[in-house]
Amino acid sequence: MSEKILTLIDTSPLYEIELEKYILDSIFTTSYFMVYQEQIDSSTFEIVGIEALARLNFRNHTLSPNLFIPIIESSHHIHAFGLFVIENIFKDLVTIHEKYGEKIKVSINVSPLQLINPNFPSNLEKLLRQYDVNPQNIVLEITENIKIADFDVILESVTTLRAIGVLIALDDFGVSTASLMFILNLPIDIIKIDKSLIALINEYKFNVVIKSIIDIAKISNVHVVAEGVETIEQIIKLQILGCNIVQGYFFSKPDKLI
Repeated sequence: MSEKILTLIDTSPLYEIELEKYILDSIFTTSYFMVYQEQIDSSTFEIVGIEALARLNFRNHTLSPNLFIPIIESSHHIHAFGLFVIENIFKDLVTIHEKYGEKIKVSINVSPLQLINPNFPSNLEKLLRQYDVNPQNIVLEITENIKIADFDVILESVTTLRAIGVLIALDDFGVSTASLMFILNLPIDIIKIDKSLIALINEYKFNVVIKSIIDIAKISNVHVVAEGVETIEQIIKLQILGCNIVQGYFFSKPDKLI
C-alpha cells in the first residue's frame, strides 16, 4: 500500500521540541526506513530507475524528509546519517534487483553538507566495495540549495565521485537563480526538473522555460527527468518537448519494496 506522508502535524513549541528530540534519538534505528519511487520512460512504459526516499515513523505517522533533514543537518549528524541511509539502500539492492533487474539505476539524495565533507567520497567507495555495488547504477542527487561559497569544494567532491563511477543528478532544477551556473559548471549527468515547473507546463511561459531547460541539457549532453508528473496531459507535453523520463504519482507513488 502506498504511503500517506505528513509534512506537519502540530506547530506548538512543545510539539516541536518533542519532535526534534525524537528525530535525533531515532537516528540509526528502524524508525527510519526507505521507500522507492519508479522513474518511467513514457514512450515505452519501461521502468528505467527508482529513487530512494527516507521516511520516519512518528506516532503512527510517516514524516517527510522536509521535517527531519533540516534538524539532522543542524545537529551535525548529517554525515553519519547520510552513510546510514546509503548503507540501508545497498542492503535493499538484492530485493531491488529481484524486482527490477540488476541494471536498474537507483537514485539517492545527498545533502550538500555531505558533499563538503572531504571523507564522503572515500566512505562511499568503501560501501560500494563492501556491498559489491556497480557504481554506474548509482545516482547521487544533489539539490540546488548549494551555497555559492561552497561551490569549489562541491565541484571537487563531485569530480571525485564521478571518477569513482557514480552518476550525479541535480535535483529540483529550475527553482534557483543559480540553475544555469550549476548545469554549465558542475560535471553532472542528469537534471531533474522541479515539480513546481511541471505543474505549470500548460501555461505558455512555463512551457517555454521547460523547453529551454531541456534544450540546454541536450546541448550539455545531460539527461533530463521530469518530477511530479501527475497527468497524461503533462506526459504528452513533455514528450513533445523532448523529455520522456518521468517520475510522479501518475505512474507510481513512493512505496516500500515489499
